[in-house]
Amino acid sequence: MLSRVRDKLYLTSAEWSIVYKQTHQGLPPPEERFPTSAEAPPPDDLCTLVEKLQPWPAVLCDQRWDVVHYNDAALHGLPWLRTMNNLLEWALTAQEARRQLIDWEEQWALWLISQLRQQADLWPEDSRLQDVADAALADPAVRRLWDSPGLAAAAQSGQTHTRRLLFPRKGRKQLEVTFMRLKLAELSPYRLFVAMPT
Repeated sequence: MLSRVRDKLYLTSAEWSIVYKQTHQGLPPPEERFPTSAEAPPPDDLCTLVEKLQPWPAVLCDQRWDVVHYNDAALHGLPWLRTMNNLLEWALTAQEARRQLIDWEEQWALWLISQLRQQADLWPEDSRLQDVADAALADPAVRRLWDSPGLAAAAQSGQTHTRRLLFPRKGRKQLEVTFMRLKLAELSPYRLFVAMPT
């Protein structure tokens, strides 16, 4: 119906964008949305950047937190990268993650759930993203935290909040790292996560 209205009123692209967002809870029209990594593999220069960040572990994800590239340092600290392809599914559902991510519930889970909820609300038609949310919600601990009053504060914890991580290939030594989530561009589907020792 809206497309017919657009045609009848000869709406410009800017006018159409406003109408669409008003009727779709702020979601931009499909033609304005960025391509997913499945539709457009990450550019070579982004992959090169990830590799050049060594010795710091670096992981490149798409908007669904599917891992699309990582460096050797990330693989040494996060060996699950060989068998799983989604950062949030691992962090929220794997028992290994609850051992490796120190203070899992307070420092990691609430923050990650807040990010997942925000994305799932923004992209309700993205079936892969909804699958990630469903997999997370199948875990009883995640389901309990999903509606936690602490989510709002966790979402504001910032991109450079210090979180501790246990690297299993470092003799069980706990390394305190600052995880940085870098926004690459306004319309980029990619997120770069870098672990830097503090």
